[in-house]
Amino acid sequence: MQRLFLAILVLVGFGLGSPAAAGEKVRVSYLVSNFNDNFLSKIAEAARSANSDTVSVELFDAQDDVIRQNDQAITTLMEKPDAILAIAVETTSVMPMVSACREAGVPLVFVNRNPFRGQTIPEGVYIFAPDTRLEGEYPARYACEKLGGKGNVAIIRGGNHEAAVNRTDGAKRVVAEYPDMKVIAEDSGEWFREPGLRVAENILTTHGDQINAFLCNNDEMALGALLAIDNLGRSEQGIVVTGVDGVPEGLESIQQGRLAATVYQDPGEQGKGAVDFAVRIARGETMPQEAVLKVNLITKDNVDEFIGR
Repeated sequence: MQRLFLAILVLVGFGLGSPAAAGEKVRVSYLVSNFNDNFLSKIAEAARSANSDTVSVELFDAQDDVIRQNDQAITTLMEKPDAILAIAVETTSVMPMVSACREAGVPLVFVNRNPFRGQTIPEGVYIFAPDTRLEGEYPARYACEKLGGKGNVAIIRGGNHEAAVNRTDGAKRVVAEYPDMKVIAEDSGEWFREPGLRVAENILTTHGDQINAFLCNNDEMALGALLAIDNLGRSEQGIVVTGVDGVPEGLESIQQGRLAATVYQDPGEQGKGAVDFAVRIARGETMPQEAVLKVNLITKDNVDEFIGR
């Protein structure tokens, strides 16, 4: 397998690496970790909208499979795109595609998740992503203040990549600032509603009435936690639930007074905006190696501003 991989790198390396000429259509490949994820599907939709007379965007669904995504990177490189964007399945397993793109001289832009947080970003690699630590800190602080700085917290985290790690660590750091609060349970809801529901039910069953808040790495798992609270008859206990992403159903839940807070990251910016960023790189413009995207805390006080975005 190692020899085959090296052979593919040699093959894709020929004839690549020059900036796209003015007037030529820029070809961009966008590798998305999972189209079935509610938020990531909106990024994919926004990326599709970038197709025009001057830009061609081809989307790939890794279906949350690291090997599949790295294979997609190799396959698309053989078609000689001008740039590749990727939402990594696992940010700890991106070096095969990094090596392939660098060997081929094709710029690689990581979107949404930063595999090189706190590290030197390799040459030819770019980051177009929010600060995921803040995505954990903002809703955690809101929950702690809502509880008056007293109570027990459960964290429902996502998968094995930078966003899940940083959102979880950010939440824990904030909770640790409050002497009368602590995290007493933590488990993975795998980014989806049904696993989030099961995890929340298990936590509520194990810890009885001790849980005062669920801090979830995304809105889908937060909505699952709300279902678990309903299923176990805990709706009147005032359990605070927060998420991340600002998906429409999450915003509706905030309007209804159920979900306490979420963090908005703009799928349009990470879809079409990321394509525009990659096109400028492909055309030879000097761009920052890391573009840090803004995020916003959403609560009932400001949720109407984000409806329909």
